[in-house]
Amino acid sequence: MEYDSPWKGVIEHMLFHCLKMINARLFRDIDWNVKPVFLDKELKKIARENKVGDRYVDKLIKVKLKNGQTKWILLHIEVQTDKDSLFPRRMFVYNYRIYDRFDEEVLSLAILADLEEAWRPNRFEYGGYGSKMGLKYKVVKLTDYDEDKLEKSKNPFAVVILAHLHAKKNAGEDEDRQVTRAKAKKRLLRMALTRRYTREQIRHLTLFIDWVMNVPEDLDNKLKEELHNEIGEKTMQYITGWERRAKIEGKREGKREGKREGKREGLREGKLEGKRESHREIFLNLARDRFGEVPDWALRRAKDADEQQIYHWIRQTFDKHSLEEVMAS
Repeated sequence: MEYDSPWKGVIEHMLFHCLKMINARLFRDIDWNVKPVFLDKELKKIARENKVGDRYVDKLIKVKLKNGQTKWILLHIEVQTDKDSLFPRRMFVYNYRIYDRFDEEVLSLAILADLEEAWRPNRFEYGGYGSKMGLKYKVVKLTDYDEDKLEKSKNPFAVVILAHLHAKKNAGEDEDRQVTRAKAKKRLLRMALTRRYTREQIRHLTLFIDWVMNVPEDLDNKLKEELHNEIGEKTMQYITGWERRAKIEGKREGKREGKREGKREGLREGKLEGKRESHREIFLNLARDRFGEVPDWALRRAKDADEQQIYHWIRQTFDKHSLEEVMAS
């Protein structure tokens, strides 16, 4: 399941409620009369220069405090099931790179959305002989939230957390997990649709729930029909974003699949795109297109691999679900 896109959207559109839930002290100090500025372009400049791990949602946000100061918030969301030893270093590198490049103090917050209870990295440091360097950052672990309290909370971001936790805990394609996920999805959608949230909040909540709690079409149609009968057509009008998102994603996936199929055919026929590119460059470009930023360990392995191994990885890239699977094959 791909979590990055829905998290990026919901953070940007529900930052007020997100910070109110995960960092009440910072929330109280922000002057919300001044609209926060999302500095995606600035963060991309840093990300291109620092390939430290992968599969994270990163947001750099400029906010105005009530005391007149301006603060930059570096918000990381870790959405992998397993812990990653590179994560603390990533927090450190991004923090000092932003400070060095833009001369701005950075508040680093990490939302750990994995299910590893014992994994709670909150610092990176090194040094010796009287010298020390490092970063301590705020950590919020989603599994720490009590689900009963989340269901009673009036904060719409509580629904986001519940949806993510249910999606993680009930991930899988076997029938029992799909049915469990569908029941949870219906309950959360009902929660989002019947509470006194704004139209915009309802739209983003239903899109997030639908995306992360993906279920087979027959179950999805059944739960929508049940919801329609229970809460009425007028309330269900908010959920029309499902169909629009499905069409958009279908078009995007169609384009992606078309590109992949073209690449497959070219590889089968021995026609590698871009004659000036080496097989290694082709593999890395395919990997980025399929899985996102290529981590350091993969770059090192690709650098040391021979042509036969790289060509094998190229062919595996189209069929495997992760870069780890590709390079382990």
